Amino acid sequence: MRHRFTQIVVFTLLVLAFSAPYSILAQSEPISSLDTSSAAGGAHHLSIPAAAFIPTSGYFSFENHGRYQFLLDNPYDVYGGFEAAVQLPQGAILTNMTFYFRDPGSGTATAILLRVQHFAGNSQEMLSIDSIDMWGANFGSISSSAFLTSAMIDNSQYQYYVFALLPEGAFIWNCGVVLDYFLPQTAPPQVATISPASFTPFNDGYEFSINQVLVHNQGVGGTNTRGWYLAPVRLPDRSAITSLTFYWSRIDTPEVVDAYLQRSLLGQDTYENMAILHSSAGSGSMVAADTTTSIANNLVDNELYSYWLLYDLPAAGYPGNYASGMDMQIEYTTLPVTRQIISIPAAAFQPYEDGYDYENHARHLIHHNDPGNNLANGWYVAPVFLPNGAMINNLRFYYFENSNAVGVAKLQRSELGTGNYEDLGVVFTSLGSNANGLGVDSTIQGGTIDNNRYAYWLVWDLPADAAAGKNVQGQAMKIDYSYQIYLPMVRR
Repeated sequence: MRHRFTQIVVFTLLVLAFSAPYSILAQSEPISSLDTSSAAGGAHHLSIPAAAFIPTSGYFSFENHGRYQFLLDNPYDVYGGFEAAVQLPQGAILTNMTFYFRDPGSGTATAILLRVQHFAGNSQEMLSIDSIDMWGANFGSISSSAFLTSAMIDNSQYQYYVFALLPEGAFIWNCGVVLDYFLPQTAPPQVATISPASFTPFNDGYEFSINQVLVHNQGVGGTNTRGWYLAPVRLPDRSAITSLTFYWSRIDTPEVVDAYLQRSLLGQDTYENMAILHSSAGSGSMVAADTTTSIANNLVDNELYSYWLLYDLPAAGYPGNYASGMDMQIEYTTLPVTRQIISIPAAAFQPYEDGYDYENHARHLIHHNDPGNNLANGWYVAPVFLPNGAMINNLRFYYFENSNAVGVAKLQRSELGTGNYEDLGVVFTSLGSNANGLGVDSTIQGGTIDNNRYAYWLVWDLPADAAAGKNVQGQAMKIDYSYQIYLPMVRR
């Protein structure tokens, strides 16, 4: 039986869009993760590692090791939530969800698949799985196909995410989720929804709440300054963005929310606006959308650029009057595939633990110091989603380096349900170059991608900013891979 705290949290998710803020935040999952690994009609798998789950509150004390995460302390409860956005092909049919966990006893973890309808402000539970006490075995997994709503993915109407509820203490772990699905028989219009669960704060110390809407309560130190929140956008290479829609809500405030689609030229640390959207000004409460088809440089080029969304939000303060971002909807078309590349911006990376002093500018990430204000290295993790059967050819790490300490980028994987990990690729920065750099590893281990057995993620190990301007800044990652596409036989 599900713990009563699960019931409380699910009820909270249903009503929070137009009530007092509650913090929920998670990492975006890329469109390029679409698993087209088998022939038409075959089963497909989306492996969501712990690296994709971000704590739902800035007050949590936690650790995220990429392969697993746990809650150390929630000062306001004995449970805490972590959330990961889910992005699957339009029209895909979900068939099963598997929750991987470590549960040695005396507690319960829960994974809940949820969807939220645009404008409605509701949250519908699609499927829920509780961990069970494993005692000596510790690690376990449970699968379920008991969907409570339609199992067909409809990105034009809903946003989707997985909510992981964990008890306090370092013993109960979330080790990831795998979703099984079938592709639609005919290709529907291509739509991607980037939910509030995809956005991470610009730096540590923001007070925010993310659920059906993203609310920026206060800036660093409790100041009523505006805040930036960033979400990676990963579309198929050579796809063309045809429209961008920004859903927003306003509760008794004249403040305006700004939403940007931006890109950065890899290795240059520059950025440019591709589209800008706004909420409307006014004192009344309302929900609405702003749409544009004017997308500058709308052809996605993962060979040269990384892409992300940025919300510029006003501070709500504690009276609860706010203007907020709900989600973004991207419509796009694809061209014939000539190369297989994904680019992963700094916006995709989150800190290993609470309390890091950092800045994430989307085009680069700077680690200042650890929770104790010591000049120790910092780890930052980002999920990796590739199609089943893909073979990684090389891993590229774009960075700026002006330090005598070395930065490291690693591609890692974990065998689901074990808690182990291994390095598949490693790239080091140079020393003291005071310039943008690029490191490449073409000796990738691990064979082909197996989303039914492993979870995959990236780690940045960055030295502390020992002196002003002396640091290693992670800018972006790029993965080149080979993938056999099977086409149906043509008969005369």
